[in-house]
Amino acid sequence: MNPSSYRTGHVGGGSRYRYPDAGDDLDADRMVLRMDAAPQEPSPRGWIARWLDPNPRTALLAIGWMLFVLWCAWWAVSFYRHELQGGRHLWFQPPLFGGDFYYHIDRAARVWWNGGDPYGDPDYTHMYFYPPLVPRLFSWVNWLDARYALMVWWAALVAMLAAAAWAAVGVRRRLGLTPIPPIVAVVLILFSTPVLFALERGQCDPLSLLFILVALPLLKSRSKWAQCAAGVTLCLGPWIKVYPALLAVGLLGLRRWRAFAAFAAAGIAVAVLDFHAIQRFLVNQRFLFHYVDDICRLSASAAPWNHPLPNVLAGPLIGGKLGGLAMPLGKAAAAAFILALLAWVAYHVYHCPKRDVLAYPFFLWIVALATFASPVSNDYNLCFLPLAALAIWDRRDPLLVHVALVLMCLWWQPIAMSINGNLVLLLKVLGVMALGVGLVERAREQSPGRMAAGERHVAWRRAPTETVEG
Repeated sequence: MNPSSYRTGHVGGGSRYRYPDAGDDLDADRMVLRMDAAPQEPSPRGWIARWLDPNPRTALLAIGWMLFVLWCAWWAVSFYRHELQGGRHLWFQPPLFGGDFYYHIDRAARVWWNGGDPYGDPDYTHMYFYPPLVPRLFSWVNWLDARYALMVWWAALVAMLAAAAWAAVGVRRRLGLTPIPPIVAVVLILFSTPVLFALERGQCDPLSLLFILVALPLLKSRSKWAQCAAGVTLCLGPWIKVYPALLAVGLLGLRRWRAFAAFAAAGIAVAVLDFHAIQRFLVNQRFLFHYVDDICRLSASAAPWNHPLPNVLAGPLIGGKLGGLAMPLGKAAAAAFILALLAWVAYHVYHCPKRDVLAYPFFLWIVALATFASPVSNDYNLCFLPLAALAIWDRRDPLLVHVALVLMCLWWQPIAMSINGNLVLLLKVLGVMALGVGLVERAREQSPGRMAAGERHVAWRRAPTETVEG
């Protein structure tokens, strides 16, 4: 009997046996059954050993909850002192606790509520640059003191961001990616640079997250009225900040024609019904962009806490023969880059047979990408980017995707580093490009051939130990 021809198998209790191939001409009486010694049960460990070598998931949950408690305590002290503690060591400068909420949201809502015009400030001391829907949505601040209104709005922001992180965990589960405990996902988002920036300033950009979360279940419904309601809900985003208007392309990529029609109709209706306020808004926007263009002619470099891609692309042309066309060319180059990347990703989502599961990360990625188009773009509007990474980044992504996203984590974490602002902008651009590749990979994985191959791979990896190994 040739031992090299033996195959192996398992018997109860974990013992292994070896037996010859069926082609061997051996007498049954001479057949030898070799049994390995059964593995001994490990001796019970004491509490010190269990503490030093805990279950990985239990340890991750414990760390997540401890960081969450630490984060809450940090903000409790910050609210008590009305200043973000340690804020001068973070990426965004200078610290201005609740500054955007007080000067751009609360003040405008109170002016409008009392019959004034938020856009009519002839002295330019309080120029108002937000769409006219914002004072109406925040009219509730008139029943509260400004500081208490900031606390209410801050709590609402935290709830939206936590719900968005929880939804990203659900997407990972449906896509079959490496699971992340919800509390860990929430902590990763709450400690991210753009989220801390938005919370410290009291910004309203995360409102688009709420609109996306409300629209998602409506988009999945077969009711045409639910589809239309989803389009109207998503249309509220561009009337808070303009850049979520690019979500219309996302509806086309998802083949949600009724939602797209409702999105467009609702946008036109708002513009017609509030035409005078829209005109005032556009006048102030034009003033702001001219002001930024004048500054960029002196220095087109980005700060670590903003990402004005058109300004940086125009920088090399300023001072040259094309200096007068620098800003228009920079804006055109940024628009070409954004639209080309969006078209490529939308094409793959459009042809994905199970595109619904990609709707949430697709929307997040689109809104994050759209923020790079504006000459005035601070990082508090990039809170969508870490959420998109949380939803689709997985260990099976290509190597270059991992490299780009690991580099982006230098900006994701909030502690400031001595890195040039243009280089930090490059890290953000690489991150959004890498997530575009990740979305395409997830879309390809939903094709029937790739899904069947994946199921066979999982079945092979999870094959029961009782089967005979060839």
